[in-house]
Amino acid sequence: VTLVETVPADAGDGHDAVFEIRDDGPGIPDHELDALGREAETALDHGSGLGLWLVSWSIDALGGELSFETGDDGTVVSVRVPGVVDDGESDGS
Repeated sequence: VTLVETVPADAGDGHDAVFEIRDDGPGIPDHELDALGREAETALDHGSGLGLWLVSWSIDALGGELSFETGDDGTVVSVRVPGVVDDGESDGS
C-alpha cells in the first residue's frame, strides 16, 4: 500500500489522498470486478465474497473513488479518499 499523491480536494478544505494497493498475484477475476461494476448481484451472477463489496461501499460512503487495473503482472487498486489530508500536511502534489 502506497500513498501515491495528495491533490487539492474538489470541494472543501484539505487534499484528497490517492492510495495504490499492488500485488503480483494472479489478479482479481473478471467476474468479481464485473459484479462490482453492475452494482448489483443476482442469484446466478455474483461475486464469491463480501470483501470487495465492503471496500466499494466504504469508499462510496466517503465520497471517494475506487478503480482496478488487472494485468499479467497482478492487480493495482487505486483509492481516492476526499479531503482527508490537512492543507498543512500535503506534500504539495
